[in-house]
Amino acid sequence: MAKAAVHQLTASLADKGSGLPEGSCVVAILPITLDTPMNRKWMPKADHSTWTPMPWIAEKLHEWTVDVASRPDNGSLLKIKTTGGQTAVSKV
Repeated sequence: MAKAAVHQLTASLADKGSGLPEGSCVVAILPITLDTPMNRKWMPKADHSTWTPMPWIAEKLHEWTVDVASRPDNGSLLKIKTTGGQTAVSKV
């Protein structure tokens, strides 16, 4: 239910009648597991090479902010997947 709510919220906020300022861009990032200190604490034996590093997320958000051409379409749902230490984005 929570995932469906995030998807609907993203679509609603991306709609022209949402009340957000003109030119706003709404995207939902859908990571599998984020590499955080608490995740490492509670899952110490997990394969950390499949966890998305927080600096990667921050860099991607910054890139989309300063380079409009690289920005995903308004209303996009973006799956963030890390495999073997390599992170990729794909549209859902």
